[in-house]
Amino acid sequence: MKFLILLLLATTSACSAFMSVNFQDSGVVETGRLNYKGVKLRSFSIDGLEVLEPYIALQASEKAKVRKTPVGNGYYFSVPLIVDYKPNATLRDKPLGKMTIMSVSVKLRQSLVGGCRKNCSDLTVTNLRKRNQQSVLFRCRRRSVCQRIFNALHFRTTSSDFIRSAMEFTFFGVSNGRSLRLTKSWVPVVKTSSRPYSDELWFEGDKLLLFTIKAGCGASAYESYNDEHRYSIPTDGTLPEVYRSQLLDDLPSALATRSGNWEMVAEMRVGDDRVAQVVFDVSKNRDSIDKTSWFNRRNVKSSYPFWVGRSNFNFFSIAGNGKYKRRFFINNKYGGCAADEGFWTVSDVKDPCPWGNGGWNGRVPTLVYNKYPGKYQNRGAAYADRFFIYLRYSSVPAASGSLPEKSFKFEGNKILLFTIKSGIVKGAYSTFSTKQTYPIPADKSLPNVYRSDLLDNLADTVFFDVSVRRRSLNLHSWFSASRVVSSSPYFVGSTGFNFFAPQGDARYSRRFFISNRYGGCNGDTAFWAVSDKKDPCPWSNRFWTGKAPVLVYNTKQNSPTYRTGAMADRFLIYLV
Repeated sequence: MKFLILLLLATTSACSAFMSVNFQDSGVVETGRLNYKGVKLRSFSIDGLEVLEPYIALQASEKAKVRKTPVGNGYYFSVPLIVDYKPNATLRDKPLGKMTIMSVSVKLRQSLVGGCRKNCSDLTVTNLRKRNQQSVLFRCRRRSVCQRIFNALHFRTTSSDFIRSAMEFTFFGVSNGRSLRLTKSWVPVVKTSSRPYSDELWFEGDKLLLFTIKAGCGASAYESYNDEHRYSIPTDGTLPEVYRSQLLDDLPSALATRSGNWEMVAEMRVGDDRVAQVVFDVSKNRDSIDKTSWFNRRNVKSSYPFWVGRSNFNFFSIAGNGKYKRRFFINNKYGGCAADEGFWTVSDVKDPCPWGNGGWNGRVPTLVYNKYPGKYQNRGAAYADRFFIYLRYSSVPAASGSLPEKSFKFEGNKILLFTIKSGIVKGAYSTFSTKQTYPIPADKSLPNVYRSDLLDNLADTVFFDVSVRRRSLNLHSWFSASRVVSSSPYFVGSTGFNFFAPQGDARYSRRFFISNRYGGCNGDTAFWAVSDKKDPCPWSNRFWTGKAPVLVYNTKQNSPTYRTGAMADRFLIYLV
């Protein structure tokens, strides 16, 4: 089986932190190469499955330029990253599977002295998402350094060859339910105008866009979704205010032509940040799925920022409430504006209720979501910038292993391994490490503390198709920087830590500690910490109520925890 273990700091705030980890190594054999767009793509054999790597390139835009950072402490520019797939690829008459890219990281493998002479010591390179697309970000203290790198990338020179060879990209993806990690130390650079586009609009590498609309753009979301108008695909990598794919008109065919299982995602964002999401399983009854039936409570797999459930709705449909034009409406009950309870709505008119019209700017649509379960007007109603519907690959467990029938499942198919609430007078680390039988609540509600016996035999419980280290899994080894695939509210990365372990910094009882550096209390920078006693530093002890544990996470990358730290209500470890 392939599972991911997720750690989640759940909080009543709309902002939370999670990290997913994958037990895998590359463990693959190269079997051949195919030419595609002037690049030789490698194919690999994985337990009999033939997989072709994707075409990956940097996209040099004529509109790009070196800019000064907003805070004025340096300069930067970004280069979009193209991910494309060779259609109908075969090798020796054998079909090749596709490695769908899920996330990417980039770093410098060596000094760039040869590429920009002696001034590159102040250059850093990282990955980021810009306009909903993966990009490579170059940052420099001096404009001349950034400009030299910029010119080298946009014009084919010896310097540009050296610079590209010094960057190392790591791509995390899936193929036929198997997790893969691909490392490349060379990617080509193409001009914006040379990128070929098909009739499919992919964004962020792994997401096939079906529909999107920007809040306040003046177009009706419901009419735009149902109108079979043909939209052109932008050639600059940006997302238009409104876009609708023709794939919506024949979803069974769109799904049938794709191997493996896929899921449909409806999502609201503010900027690049996901604020609300519902994931739908479309792997069953594919022939009967159409542009409205997929949006069904029975198909719900997961949701964010809270579990929406599969029952007790007065509205759960794309048409929604036609009277008030509340579309894509997921609502639990009406009780007058102040008592209305639900998850979200896309409003195509100014809503009569304060919770619905608080984000009204004079133009439709308004994207309303609830930050907390319950009433919208109980400080829950908030407003998004953009609404998405997209297809993405869904990894499915193979039949090579099974979990006990009495596993504690919650929020669909998540299998709980450990959870603890803040301030319950129990040590998180000692509870996690000590074998003890905990009953599963009859109503499947989350208790204050729970520990599963599955933690004591992870190597035999969890199976992964491309792992070469499965037998070494134990209670602590899975929690490793080398296994990180993704994280939120920002990507934590896989290097640059002074602590990354369940035991953490035992001196201060900072457990499950992911810390980048110490710099005195006001300079400490960490992703999160589970504190089992009152911490000596204000970034943790300001949340102390006299009872352990304290769950602290950071809301902003590279920022001292003292400045941007927040407290969560519950810590969870689970399988999905």
